[in-house]
Amino acid sequence: MDPYEPPSPATAGLHKRGSFLELFSVALPLMISAGSHSVMSVADRMMLARYVPGAASGAETLDVIAAVTPAGMLHWTVACLPIGVILYANTFIAQYDGAQKPKQMIASFWQAVWVAIFTGLLLLIPMLFSGAVFRAVGHNDIVVAQETAYFNTLCGGSTVMMTCAALSCFFSGRRKTWVVMWVNVFS
Repeated sequence: MDPYEPPSPATAGLHKRGSFLELFSVALPLMISAGSHSVMSVADRMMLARYVPGAASGAETLDVIAAVTPAGMLHWTVACLPIGVILYANTFIAQYDGAQKPKQMIASFWQAVWVAIFTGLLLLIPMLFSGAVFRAVGHNDIVVAQETAYFNTLCGGSTVMMTCAALSCFFSGRRKTWVVMWVNVFS
């Protein structure tokens, strides 16, 4: 075997190497995974809109809906850079998997996990300032309280979210995108 020839993919024999079908077989599960995240966000917002303790009118429900979007956007703004750094592991895992260097592949994976844990814990710090940030925007006190609660909940789960991103890199970098899809669909 030529040392520069990449190893045959796990899907060898199913379709021609470099074909649209090969691309689609890797991309389809990732598209479904992204769609499942969107569905989960919509479901979260619908449940939050219905869960207003002691709500006598629809005004409280509107306050919840008004709070969820800015809090979610602020969380994503804070979390997207660390997630982007973690997702770089996908490239290294794929490269080392293709080069049949499992030690380097595992090292890249664990570096991504440690970065995920560290940055996830760092994202607990913005929880201290979230109320002040939402008040500075000029929202009313009811919305600020709900924005703060939702943002703090999202920040509290950031370590898990980022670790899941590192785990998905491990599987998608090895062309096992169906594993990522099933985990996202059923989580």
